[in-house]
Amino acid sequence: MLMNSWIIQLFSAAAFISPLLATALQNNVEAEKLSISSMRPSFGDTNGGTPVILTVGEEQIDLISHCIFADAIVAATKNQSAMTIQCTTTPMTNAGSVPVGLSMDGEDFSVSKHSFEFTEPASFLALAPAGGPELGGTTVTISGSNFVNISELACYFGDVKTEGRFISNEEVACVTPTIRPGSYEVQLSFNGVDIHDTSFLYRAYLQMTALAAAPNFGVNDGGTEISVYGTNFRWEDNLHCRFGKDTKVDATVVGSNIVKCVTPKWHVAASVELAVVSDNGNVAMLDDEFEFYTPLHLSSFQPSSGFLRGGTTVTIHGKYFSQARGPIRCVFGEKFVESTIETDTQIQCTSPSSSTAGEVQIAISHGSDEFKLDSALFSYDNEILIDDSPAVVALTNAEKLVDVHGSSFQNNTDLACRLIPNSIKLNAEFVNDSHVACRMPEGVYPGEYEMTISNNGQEFSDAFLPILVIDPFRVHSINPSIQSLDLVSKVTIEGRNFVELVDLACIIDEKHVTQSHFISSTRIECSIPDEIRVGTIAVALALDDVSISIGPPLSLTVLDLSISSMHPSFGESNGGTPVMLQVNNEAVDVISHCIFGDQIVPSIKIESAIQCTTPPMINAGS
Repeated sequence: MLMNSWIIQLFSAAAFISPLLATALQNNVEAEKLSISSMRPSFGDTNGGTPVILTVGEEQIDLISHCIFADAIVAATKNQSAMTIQCTTTPMTNAGSVPVGLSMDGEDFSVSKHSFEFTEPASFLALAPAGGPELGGTTVTISGSNFVNISELACYFGDVKTEGRFISNEEVACVTPTIRPGSYEVQLSFNGVDIHDTSFLYRAYLQMTALAAAPNFGVNDGGTEISVYGTNFRWEDNLHCRFGKDTKVDATVVGSNIVKCVTPKWHVAASVELAVVSDNGNVAMLDDEFEFYTPLHLSSFQPSSGFLRGGTTVTIHGKYFSQARGPIRCVFGEKFVESTIETDTQIQCTSPSSSTAGEVQIAISHGSDEFKLDSALFSYDNEILIDDSPAVVALTNAEKLVDVHGSSFQNNTDLACRLIPNSIKLNAEFVNDSHVACRMPEGVYPGEYEMTISNNGQEFSDAFLPILVIDPFRVHSINPSIQSLDLVSKVTIEGRNFVELVDLACIIDEKHVTQSHFISSTRIECSIPDEIRVGTIAVALALDDVSISIGPPLSLTVLDLSISSMHPSFGESNGGTPVMLQVNNEAVDVISHCIFGDQIVPSIKIESAIQCTTPPMINAGS
């Protein structure tokens, strides 16, 4: 009864009992002593070959010789120390769950409560990605069919085992381990025992490293091109630059040590993580963060022009200027020059030389970002030339408008004149492109100067106009101050501070200009023109029609000393004859002497006439 009862329970627990197994159970009551406490694995594919480990009782291990899977009998291998036996499954025609039994002689079997699941063999279609970094961490997806969802799912890369993750019966995922660079066979195990060759090779390659980014900053508007320098960048990988945790942009591999990418737009100015990543899980993180900054702003610059030779100091106004991230450079057309940050709203830079005259775009460059002021251009101008000319004379006590002739003058608000060596800046008036008038103020110290011209108020010409600044001539007398009309031909002006000047002229009677003759620092001679008539006439010194002298007014009195009548008209040679001379009324008061031949005698005034007494003469005659 006991045997029959056990058989009934066994049949109710088994999903399927073959005729062979049923007969064996009926013929051998000793089989009731055989039992399985655990079995691993509990499934394998119908191709067979799965080694199944069965744990049995200590008293049974020496008795067991065979296992049975459905109606397939296989020999058992004993492991005395582990109290286990091993039986390897044989190929099965159909998939499904079958009972498992034990035998002591290969003929009589007991059936356990355990069953073994035969599954359809797995097939493998694709591996993606087929490569990744040596440090591992790449999620590899294997696609195929007949995959089993089991906790013991494992992946093998060569002989290195990693945990697998069931996605569906057609897809599993594996995370690659750390392995040396090279190619590895990819295998799967669903039951922890059978290892299936997928026929795929996984290539582990050197881990990417990211060492530096240049520049390591860009505007938060995005669009900054940066280069990331590192090692082991690969053309065949789909690389990206990752900003922050999850913002990725495409990267272009320039070489194994360089990739380039264009920054994304960032919502605020901030410093974020920067890494180079690949679709296969390779991640190269930079130690330094990438800074998104507020774009620089340009509002104006001055001057707006400079000479072709360069060297013009240009001041650019704007905001957000800072060299904390790196240098700011100025761009003239396509030429880059260094700048000096004066404040966060002002920078200065020096214009480079140019081979051609004309306008160029001016901008500032920060990293690989460039900021332009589209509304204004910088003009490269030809050198200013100044015509050769004698020194222009100016007085210390008077303003003077100096005419400068040359070429390449420009009509703009920055046009300026300068006196060197004292660097006195003067107002300039544009007449035309070959004529500028410079206004010299009074009070410039005496000396020799050079007058130069600038179109931009800063950069002055090498060519110059010589300037001589002098104190005004101090005059105090004229000699003679009275002269007969028929005798006057020149006068001498006496004073001090006189210098020899080429264009110094004498102004006679305020309308006649005559040549002056420099005698010394205290004497200058002036010619009297023939057109002069009787009367008091002014005499002055002038330069360029402007009086150059200070002091008392100088005048020359010109008289008509002609005699209208004389009585008597003869006398003896012994002399002593009083002669009455009738002259012009204007001359009576100024006549002091008479001359007879070469003998000079004093005169006396008698009413409206003068009287002179004849001197003795050696010979008679008229």
